[in-house]
This record gives sequence, C-alpha cells and structure tokens, in this order.
Amino acid sequence: MALGVNPIQVPLVNGTAYSFVNLRIEVAGFKLNGGIKSAKYKRERKRDAVRSNHPDPVAQTDGENTYSGSIVVYTAWWLNLMRTIRNTLGQGYGDIAFTSYISYGRSVLDPFQDVLIGCHFDSTDADNSQGTAALERTVDLNPLKILFDGVDDCAVPLQQVA
Repeated sequence: MALGVNPIQVPLVNGTAYSFVNLRIEVAGFKLNGGIKSAKYKRERKRDAVRSNHPDPVAQTDGENTYSGSIVVYTAWWLNLMRTIRNTLGQGYGDIAFTSYISYGRSVLDPFQDVLIGCHFDSTDADNSQGTAALERTVDLNPLKILFDGVDDCAVPLQQVA
C-alpha cells in the first residue's frame, strides 16, 4: 500500500446523478415543465496571446466573452411559449429581450440554476418531415450573458445604472 495516497473525493449523491428529467426551464416567464427535447448554451472567452521576442507568450489579454444558447421544444409547447410572450411582453417577439432560467435538481441532489440574460428569439427552425417523430422547433435564444450557477465569470461585472 502506497503511503500518502488519499482517496478521491466525490460528492455524496446517494447513487443519483443529474439527468435530463431534472431540468426545469422558464423562458420569458413561461415554465416549460414538459415539451423540451434539448437545451444547449455556452460561454466562450477568446483571448489573444501577447508575444515578445521569445517563442512563448508573455501574457494573455482579458479577452471577450461570447454567449450562445438554443432550445428544442415540441411544436405545441413552442406555440404556447410564443403566445405567452406576445400576450405578456407585447408584439414583435423578435425585438423583446427576456431572461431564461434553467434549473437542475432533485430532492437528493443540490439544486442550482443557470440564468440566461438578454435573450431574444433570433431564429426559429421548423423542420417538418414525414415520419413518426413529433414535430419540433429549434429556437436560438442568443443570450447577452449567462450566469452559470448564478455566478458572473467577470471579476468586475457590468452593472445597470441606478
């Protein structure tokens, strides 16, 4: 037996892991407790390497964040989502910014929530094909900011003017 070897630390989850059925999604105030096929979103920071008279970089810039997000929902839920946005936020659903929440959790797991801020319906893809599959719509949310577990990735985040 090797000396000084510590066991790998793992969270106590009682044999349960997060899965797709643990997702709860709210888009523009409409709770999608069903009808969701997928939810994808991403934060990516691109940085430039600062170079000098050496093969290795001497620093990196703070860079720029880019955010993306999309949901795939079945057509009946998409229709209800669109009508909710129109009835609560007004006409011109492509012009209206809204917040989306994606929550994870179960009673035995530590619940958490990601927040997609400044979303817009920037594209909707309706792929209607013959066959047995349910009809669905893919919506590009194009968020302005994503807070994973509600936390900003910037040390000095942008703030609204009072």
